[in-house]
Amino acid sequence: MSRIGRKPLALPKGVTLIQKDGKYGVKGPKGELGKALPTGITIKVEGSPTGRLAASSSEKAEIEEVVPTPAAKAGPAPVTNPSVDVANRTVTIPLWVAAALPAGLLVLGGGGFLLRRAVQKSRALHALQAEPGETKERAAARIDRVLRDRLLRWDVPEGASTSALLSRLQERGAPDKLRRELADVFSDLEFLRFAPQLGDYDAKLREVRSKAARVLTRLS
Repeated sequence: MSRIGRKPLALPKGVTLIQKDGKYGVKGPKGELGKALPTGITIKVEGSPTGRLAASSSEKAEIEEVVPTPAAKAGPAPVTNPSVDVANRTVTIPLWVAAALPAGLLVLGGGGFLLRRAVQKSRALHALQAEPGETKERAAARIDRVLRDRLLRWDVPEGASTSALLSRLQERGAPDKLRRELADVFSDLEFLRFAPQLGDYDAKLREVRSKAARVLTRLS
């Protein structure tokens, strides 16, 4: 046996030697190691059971590799998602998602705006429909209200006269044809308000409603 093999080994604190049935092992806080030594090699503890080890041999022998025994069977490593940090409450997203996000929001926002405009237009056109038994004065007032609600988008003041609202539309760049059509509708509404009660105005009301619907579409 070489001199290195005979050199005593100090046992670390908390490590003890185990000897049973010709097998040797050490036990410590991190687990156990054990091995049956070849014939001719013995191990003894000098001093206390946690002192130091000394090996000796009476003949030449070959020492085999010591196979460690794990202290406990380790379970499978937890599967983690590198893009989610639960502790810090953060989520990492790919760069292409971050780049596409503003465009997606813009598309969604634009779609929502167009949807709202379509709903408002549908409600306005529905408000132009005749109500059962309504008078010509009430019909004229409802058509006037629908048109003025839509003109608020053109910054036309509430209750503005026909000449004032037409001037405002001109300042806002409204086409001449649109302003002429709007003036024609308000002229018809004025006629319906003050026309004699006796008479059949159904045809006139249908004509005014049709004109108002065209103007509403162009004011959108």
